[in-house]
Parts: sequence; structure tokens; C-alpha cells
Amino acid sequence: MPKALFNNLPTEEKRRRKTADNLTPKQEAFARLIVEGKTATEAYREVYKPKKSTNKTIWEEACCLKKNPKVYARIEFLKTKAASDSIISQTEVLENISKIARQEKTDPKGQAVVLRANELMGKHYGLFEENLNLKQKTLPTIIKIVREAQK
Repeated sequence: MPKALFNNLPTEEKRRRKTADNLTPKQEAFARLIVEGKTATEAYREVYKPKKSTNKTIWEEACCLKKNPKVYARIEFLKTKAASDSIISQTEVLENISKIARQEKTDPKGQAVVLRANELMGKHYGLFEENLNLKQKTLPTIIKIVREAQK
């Protein structure tokens, strides 16, 4: 929606058209497309659908929009949220290993998996003492100096 038309809307309508972090719906869509992996130019073209603009103009507009403090902040927030949603937590790892450890398997491969899961849980809870003896015996080094006979 052109800015002139947006400014003529009633205040309630303006509020309704704003999204997270006080962005317009198009700015929000642009930010989401950036986070999904589109370039700024691709995202700008998809959201704003410019008709008679040169590639240079579209690129400049996309760069300006991406540098807009509110849009930039939204992009960073969405990236952080996407990253945190995709990373498995320590609790989830322990829950997954616990589920495997509790299974009863009759086949040898299944038993090995269950045994390994129990081993990992035991290590996590400090049930095993790991005593690594890494002392290395050193051998004496003999250096022999040979001098040439003087004439």
C-alpha cells in the first residue's frame, strides 16, 4: 500500500495493519523472506512487486529497507529465534538417550545401542570413574659431540 494511502487511513486501521515491532505487513513479509534465505532484492521483488523499476533502483530500495533499524532488528530477532528453535537442548538429549536406554532389545545391534545409551547416561551422572594414565616414560637423550682433530 502506498504511503500516501496508508496515511489517509483511520488510526484504528493503521494500528491493525502494523505487525510485530511496529512494522507494516510488507516489512514483516520482507524480513521473513530474508530469514528464509532470499536475497534482499528477491525479497523486495516478491513483496513489493515493483512494475517499472530498474534493477539498480530495486537493489537500492531493498538495501535501504534491509538497513531500516526496525526491519534490521526484526530480521535479527527472527534469525535468533530460528536458530534457537533448531538447536536441541541438553534436556532433550538426555530425554532421547533415556528413552533408548529403557528399551529392551533382543537383537545384538539393538542391545549394543541400548548399552551405549546406558553408558552415556552413566557418564553424564558420573557413575563411572575414568582414570586415564597418560604418563609417558622418557628415555634419556645422549648427545655425542665429535670434534675434528686440529692440524
